Amino acid sequence: MRISRVSRVLGATVLAAATLTATATATAATVSTAGTGTAAGTDSTPQNPWHRYHQPDFVVPKGEGCAFRVAVHVLYDREFYRVTSRFAGGAPRTELFRGPLMIQYVNVPQRTKVIRNVSGVGLEKFNRDGSFASIKALSGHYGATLGPGSDPGRGIYYLGGQGTSVTVNPDGTETLKLGPRGTAQNLCPILRK
Repeated sequence: MRISRVSRVLGATVLAAATLTATATATAATVSTAGTGTAAGTDSTPQNPWHRYHQPDFVVPKGEGCAFRVAVHVLYDREFYRVTSRFAGGAPRTELFRGPLMIQYVNVPQRTKVIRNVSGVGLEKFNRDGSFASIKALSGHYGATLGPGSDPGRGIYYLGGQGTSVTVNPDGTETLKLGPRGTAQNLCPILRK
């Protein structure tokens, strides 16, 4: 599953995200809330319901996730998405993501690196204006950058477990909730070593 711009990569939520995202069906962001991406294809007809998604490399600026700048590099990406519901005007309300994604996180000043398998299946929700609303793991893992003021706190998180979610609050902060067997690992302390 991609990086939420709530990482939000999904930070700039997704992730990310982190990112997180531009228009109609391509509004999928990762969540940096820290990374943004482009989706290939926008047709979700029964003849071709899944579309390839390419998670680009991105950088989480100093202070948005960790106390230092973090470069996020895609090592392997075979993700797909499909729109599962739409608003009355046709804009995506929910998108289902699936597929393998391997990510390398790099502490830019120190060059400390860590690799995480953020593969899985996840559901992303969007607001009527196309902005990112939330991401929830159905299985596997994802990455999310939570910015200052977020709950449980700022960081670049490696998240997993069915039901684990990140939601963007009205004030722009993010809230992380663990599923019944959810896990959350803040990568900032690991990258600081």
